[in-house]
Amino acid sequence: MNTRNAIYRKTTAFALALVLLLCATATGSAAFSFRGGVTWDTTVDQMLAAEGLSEADYNQKELGGYTFFYLKGKNVYYVYRNVSGTDMLVQAYTVLSAEAYAAKLETLTALFGAPADIEADTIITLMDTIYGSGSVTAGELTAFTAWRLADGTLAALFATGGAAYMAYFHEQRILNGE
Repeated sequence: MNTRNAIYRKTTAFALALVLLLCATATGSAAFSFRGGVTWDTTVDQMLAAEGLSEADYNQKELGGYTFFYLKGKNVYYVYRNVSGTDMLVQAYTVLSAEAYAAKLETLTALFGAPADIEADTIITLMDTIYGSGSVTAGELTAFTAWRLADGTLAALFATGGAAYMAYFHEQRILNGE
């Protein structure tokens, strides 16, 4: 009987270790991707190809050392620091009217899990770094929820100025100049 219990314990321990290893591998190596498989390491040309765009389909703007790509008709922005490299910093889009915020929040919580304990000041700092000081203030944010994803991506749903936005930030690249 002791032999059977020992075998059972070893088998159970092995199975549990295997499950933990598989979970760690799945979450640790799974990089977040945006629309069309675009990731943080996607070049501008790769992003445009993944979005299926020609030059007529987007606007490009330089501001404070950053390059903004606004995808016409898709209401999507990509922000790069170095357009010749893969230094993508932000992917954002207007998702809905401010009134529909609660429904989007429910959808994103189902997708990403419980929101993280992230202060609105974190998003304000990220936005000020890219868009310039005062781009948005805490008083202008009428709603704010954020998630920290497995690969470190900071996903934020926020409302300001009568609209709600979903933005994904590469916080480390933005704040550390990486």
